[in-house]
Amino acid sequence: MTARAPGRAHQQQKVADLNGFTIAGALLSSQWTDVKFVMPQWALRPGDNRLRLSFSEGVSSFEDRPVSSAVSVI
Repeated sequence: MTARAPGRAHQQQKVADLNGFTIAGALLSSQWTDVKFVMPQWALRPGDNRLRLSFSEGVSSFEDRPVSSAVSVI
């Protein structure tokens, strides 16, 4: 994944959950960062799988909605 924290957030804690299991965590700065994580086979299930990315904080955007990160590639 390539991502960064919004400029005003400075640092952002990211957590990745796969089907309810935490599989990775990383600290994002305001610079674009490549974050690698592995989806372990034991957390995968047949059919659809759900990957959830959570971030520690949000800052106001131009549209007055909270923004927690910019993600370029997953």
